[in-house]
Amino acid sequence: MDTVGDGSGTKNAIGNYAAAAQTFKLTCPIGKAYTINSLMIHVSGPTNFALTGYGSIAGGLANGLTLQISIGGAIVELNATEPIKSNDDWAHVSADVNHLTFVGGGDSLAIPFKISDFGVPVVLSGGDFIQITLHDDFSTLTSHHFIVHGYEN
Repeated sequence: MDTVGDGSGTKNAIGNYAAAAQTFKLTCPIGKAYTINSLMIHVSGPTNFALTGYGSIAGGLANGLTLQISIGGAIVELNATEPIKSNDDWAHVSADVNHLTFVGGGDSLAIPFKISDFGVPVVLSGGDFIQITLHDDFSTLTSHHFIVHGYEN
């Protein structure tokens, strides 16, 4: 996922989006169809992660991340009532959160968000998209990526 939605935008979500929200998305091109099974969310920071932080951001996020899917113009909010504000919040959307600690400092989280666990994979047609909206300061992270797992039909 990137800031444009077609692979040509910024992919590493480590900016300061506190003043203006930024979306990272994948948009299905007209004439194509994508089957989306899951997202892999990867967060790395320069220090050890606390349960209540977001990555290495102490205290977590003020606004949090929201996940959305747009199909046929209808937007489905996957976590509108509970935005992701902390490392612990990822456990609400994935039972398989992996916390990686490295010698010399710095931690990472690898979070598989399995859309197909909700019943069936999501099929995006031309113009449909999946996106994550960020509205906080992520500039102290070293890496923050959202990778879509699926295939073109």
